[in-house]
Amino acid sequence: MPRISAMDNEKLFLSAQALLVKIGIITGWQLSDDDMYLTVITDQFTKKLAEEYGDMNTEEIEFAFRTYGTEVKDWGKQLNLSLIDEVMNKYRTKRRQVSEFEDSKTKPLDLPAPPLTDLDMEEWATMTKDAFLKGIVSIELLPVDVYVYLEEKGEIKLSKSEKQIIKNRVTKEVEFKMRTDFHFYSYLSGKDKETHIQNMCRKTVLANHFKTQHENEKKKRS
Repeated sequence: MPRISAMDNEKLFLSAQALLVKIGIITGWQLSDDDMYLTVITDQFTKKLAEEYGDMNTEEIEFAFRTYGTEVKDWGKQLNLSLIDEVMNKYRTKRRQVSEFEDSKTKPLDLPAPPLTDLDMEEWATMTKDAFLKGIVSIELLPVDVYVYLEEKGEIKLSKSEKQIIKNRVTKEVEFKMRTDFHFYSYLSGKDKETHIQNMCRKTVLANHFKTQHENEKKKRS
Protein backbone atom coordinates (compact mmCIF):
# COMPACT_ATOMS: atom_id res chain seq x y z
CA MET A 1 0.00 0.00 0.00
CA PRO A 2 1.66 3.29 -1.10
CA ARG A 3 2.13 6.21 1.24
CA ILE A 4 -0.30 9.08 0.78
CA SER A 5 2.55 11.31 -0.42
CA ALA A 6 3.12 8.90 -3.34
CA MET A 7 -0.50 8.97 -4.59
CA ASP A 8 -1.59 10.99 -7.61
CA ASN A 9 -4.49 13.43 -7.19
CA GLU A 10 -7.24 11.10 -8.43
CA LYS A 11 -6.08 8.17 -6.29
CA LEU A 12 -5.79 10.44 -3.27
CA PHE A 13 -9.32 11.81 -3.82
CA LEU A 14 -10.82 8.31 -4.12
CA SER A 15 -8.90 7.18 -1.04
CA ALA A 16 -10.23 10.18 0.90
CA GLN A 17 -13.81 9.29 -0.11
CA ALA A 18 -13.35 5.68 0.97
CA LEU A 19 -11.78 6.72 4.27
CA LEU A 20 -14.66 9.09 5.08
CA VAL A 21 -17.15 6.26 4.63
CA LYS A 22 -15.12 3.89 6.81
CA ILE A 23 -14.57 6.53 9.49
CA GLY A 24 -18.31 7.23 9.59
CA ILE A 25 -19.11 3.53 9.95
CA ILE A 26 -16.49 2.94 12.67
CA THR A 27 -17.31 6.01 14.78
CA GLY A 28 -21.01 6.57 14.12
CA TRP A 29 -20.32 10.15 12.97
CA GLN A 30 -22.86 11.19 10.36
CA LEU A 31 -22.11 12.06 6.73
CA SER A 32 -24.75 14.49 5.51
CA ASP A 33 -26.16 13.88 2.02
CA ASP A 34 -26.06 17.63 1.30
CA ASP A 35 -24.11 18.07 -1.95
CA MET A 36 -22.21 21.15 -0.78
CA TYR A 37 -21.20 19.46 2.49
CA LEU A 38 -19.98 16.34 0.67
CA THR A 39 -18.01 18.38 -1.85
CA VAL A 40 -16.36 20.53 0.82
CA ILE A 41 -15.62 17.76 3.37
CA THR A 42 -14.12 15.50 0.69
CA ASP A 43 -12.04 18.31 -0.80
CA GLN A 44 -10.76 19.50 2.60
CA PHE A 45 -10.04 15.97 3.85
CA THR A 46 -8.11 15.24 0.64
CA LYS A 47 -5.98 18.34 1.26
CA LYS A 48 -5.48 17.41 4.94
CA LEU A 49 -4.27 13.95 3.98
CA ALA A 50 -1.74 15.44 1.55
CA GLU A 51 -0.58 18.19 3.92
CA GLU A 52 -0.49 16.38 7.28
CA TYR A 53 -0.58 12.61 6.78
CA GLY A 54 1.66 12.09 3.76
CA ASP A 55 3.97 9.79 5.73
CA MET A 56 1.12 7.30 6.34
CA ASN A 57 -0.92 5.01 4.15
CA THR A 58 -4.70 4.65 4.18
CA GLU A 59 -4.65 1.29 5.96
CA GLU A 60 -2.74 2.84 8.85
CA ILE A 61 -5.36 5.59 9.13
CA GLU A 62 -8.13 2.95 9.18
CA PHE A 63 -6.19 1.16 11.91
CA ALA A 64 -6.00 4.40 13.89
CA PHE A 65 -9.79 4.80 13.81
CA ARG A 66 -10.46 1.16 14.66
CA THR A 67 -8.14 1.60 17.65
CA TYR A 68 -9.05 5.09 18.91
CA GLY A 69 -12.16 6.17 16.97
CA THR A 70 -14.66 4.80 19.47
CA GLU A 71 -12.90 6.60 22.34
CA VAL A 72 -14.16 9.97 21.07
CA LYS A 73 -17.67 10.10 22.54
CA ASP A 74 -19.53 11.97 19.82
CA TRP A 75 -21.83 9.28 18.42
CA GLY A 76 -24.29 10.74 15.94
CA LYS A 77 -22.37 13.98 15.47
CA GLN A 78 -21.74 15.23 11.93
CA LEU A 79 -18.30 14.19 10.72
CA ASN A 80 -15.83 17.07 10.53
CA LEU A 81 -12.07 17.60 10.35
CA SER A 82 -11.78 18.51 14.03
CA LEU A 83 -13.12 15.10 15.08
CA ILE A 84 -10.75 13.38 12.65
CA ASP A 85 -7.81 15.32 14.09
CA GLU A 86 -8.76 14.34 17.63
CA VAL A 87 -8.43 10.65 16.79
CA MET A 88 -5.33 11.05 14.63
CA ASN A 89 -3.55 13.13 17.30
CA LYS A 90 -4.06 10.30 19.80
CA TYR A 91 -2.73 7.77 17.31
CA ARG A 92 0.28 9.87 16.31
CA THR A 93 1.20 10.43 19.96
CA LYS A 94 1.20 6.67 20.53
CA ARG A 95 3.01 6.11 17.24
CA ARG A 96 5.74 8.56 18.28
CA GLN A 97 6.12 6.90 21.68
CA VAL A 98 6.49 3.49 20.07
CA SER A 99 8.96 4.89 17.55
CA GLU A 100 11.09 6.46 20.28
CA PHE A 101 11.06 3.21 22.24
CA GLU A 102 12.07 1.21 19.18
CA ASP A 103 14.79 3.73 18.34
CA SER A 104 16.22 3.31 21.81
CA LYS A 105 16.62 -0.39 21.02
CA THR A 106 18.00 0.43 17.53
CA LYS A 107 15.14 -1.50 15.94
CA PRO A 108 13.03 -0.13 13.06
CA LEU A 109 9.40 0.79 13.64
CA ASP A 110 6.99 -1.60 11.94
CA LEU A 111 3.47 -0.18 12.13
CA PRO A 112 1.79 -0.60 8.73
CA ALA A 113 -1.43 -2.58 8.86
CA PRO A 114 -1.64 -5.84 6.90
CA PRO A 115 -3.10 -5.69 3.37
CA LEU A 116 -6.82 -6.24 2.88
CA THR A 117 -7.85 -9.90 2.56
CA ASP A 118 -10.94 -11.27 0.81
CA LEU A 119 -12.63 -11.42 4.22
CA ASP A 120 -11.75 -7.75 4.83
CA MET A 121 -13.23 -6.82 1.45
CA GLU A 122 -16.40 -8.82 2.16
CA GLU A 123 -16.81 -7.02 5.49
CA TRP A 124 -16.14 -3.66 3.83
CA ALA A 125 -18.72 -4.41 1.13
CA THR A 126 -21.30 -5.43 3.76
CA MET A 127 -20.64 -2.34 5.92
CA THR A 128 -20.85 -0.09 2.86
CA LYS A 129 -24.13 -1.68 1.77
CA ASP A 130 -25.66 -1.29 5.24
CA ALA A 131 -24.50 2.33 5.53
CA PHE A 132 -25.87 3.19 2.09
CA LEU A 133 -29.25 1.53 2.64
CA LYS A 134 -29.61 3.26 6.02
CA GLY A 135 -28.84 6.63 4.44
CA ILE A 136 -25.59 7.11 6.38
CA VAL A 137 -23.63 7.62 3.15
CA SER A 138 -24.79 8.88 -0.22
CA ILE A 139 -24.01 7.48 -3.65
CA GLU A 140 -21.22 10.06 -4.10
CA LEU A 141 -19.25 8.53 -1.22
CA LEU A 142 -19.58 4.88 -2.21
CA PRO A 143 -16.05 3.44 -2.56
CA VAL A 144 -15.02 2.47 -6.09
CA ASP A 145 -12.80 -0.30 -4.66
CA VAL A 146 -15.92 -2.17 -3.47
CA TYR A 147 -17.37 -2.00 -6.99
CA VAL A 148 -14.11 -3.35 -8.45
CA TYR A 149 -14.03 -6.18 -5.92
CA LEU A 150 -17.64 -7.24 -6.55
CA GLU A 151 -17.17 -7.05 -10.32
CA GLU A 152 -14.03 -9.20 -10.13
CA LYS A 153 -15.99 -11.71 -8.01
CA GLY A 154 -18.70 -11.83 -10.67
CA GLU A 155 -21.41 -10.44 -8.38
CA ILE A 156 -21.79 -7.37 -10.60
CA LYS A 157 -22.26 -8.19 -14.28
CA LEU A 158 -23.16 -5.65 -16.96
CA SER A 159 -23.05 -5.84 -20.73
CA LYS A 160 -21.26 -3.18 -22.77
CA SER A 161 -24.60 -1.71 -23.85
CA GLU A 162 -25.82 -1.52 -20.25
CA LYS A 163 -22.62 0.24 -19.21
CA GLN A 164 -22.97 2.71 -22.10
CA ILE A 165 -26.56 3.55 -21.10
CA ILE A 166 -25.40 4.31 -17.55
CA LYS A 167 -22.45 6.35 -18.82
CA ASN A 168 -24.70 8.45 -21.08
CA ARG A 169 -27.04 9.21 -18.17
CA VAL A 170 -24.25 10.00 -15.71
CA THR A 171 -22.49 12.23 -18.26
CA LYS A 172 -25.66 14.29 -18.72
CA GLU A 173 -26.08 14.58 -14.94
CA VAL A 174 -22.47 15.70 -14.44
CA GLU A 175 -22.64 18.25 -17.26
CA PHE A 176 -25.93 19.64 -15.93
CA LYS A 177 -24.51 19.90 -12.42
CA MET A 178 -21.43 21.72 -13.74
CA ARG A 179 -23.71 24.29 -15.39
CA THR A 180 -25.94 24.82 -12.37
CA ASP A 181 -23.74 24.24 -9.30
CA PHE A 182 -20.82 26.68 -8.92
CA HIS A 183 -19.21 24.71 -6.08
CA PHE A 184 -19.28 21.51 -8.12
CA TYR A 185 -17.94 23.33 -11.18
CA SER A 186 -15.11 24.83 -9.13
CA TYR A 187 -14.29 21.43 -7.66
CA LEU A 188 -14.25 19.57 -10.99
CA SER A 189 -12.42 22.28 -12.93
CA GLY A 190 -8.85 21.20 -13.51
CA LYS A 191 -9.64 17.58 -12.69
CA ASP A 192 -10.10 14.68 -15.09
CA LYS A 193 -13.82 14.88 -15.90
CA GLU A 194 -13.81 11.53 -17.73
CA THR A 195 -12.32 9.78 -14.71
CA HIS A 196 -14.94 11.40 -12.48
CA ILE A 197 -17.71 10.23 -14.82
CA GLN A 198 -16.28 6.70 -14.90
CA ASN A 199 -16.17 6.58 -11.11
CA MET A 200 -19.70 7.94 -10.79
CA CYS A 201 -20.86 5.22 -13.22
CA ARG A 202 -19.30 2.60 -10.96
CA LYS A 203 -20.91 4.13 -7.88
CA THR A 204 -24.29 4.22 -9.65
CA VAL A 205 -23.98 0.53 -10.54
CA LEU A 206 -22.92 -0.29 -6.97
CA ALA A 207 -25.89 1.60 -5.53
CA ASN A 208 -28.29 -0.24 -7.86
CA HIS A 209 -26.64 -3.54 -6.92
CA PHE A 210 -27.17 -2.87 -3.21
CA LYS A 211 -30.82 -1.88 -3.79
CA THR A 212 -31.47 -5.01 -5.85
CA GLN A 213 -29.87 -7.20 -3.19
CA HIS A 214 -32.02 -5.56 -0.54
CA GLU A 215 -35.23 -6.09 -2.53
CA ASN A 216 -34.35 -9.73 -3.17
CA GLU A 217 -33.63 -10.27 0.54
CA LYS A 218 -37.03 -8.75 1.43
CA LYS A 219 -38.80 -11.07 -1.04
CA LYS A 220 -37.10 -14.10 0.48
CA ARG A 221 -38.24 -13.11 3.96
CA SER A 222 -41.87 -12.53 2.87
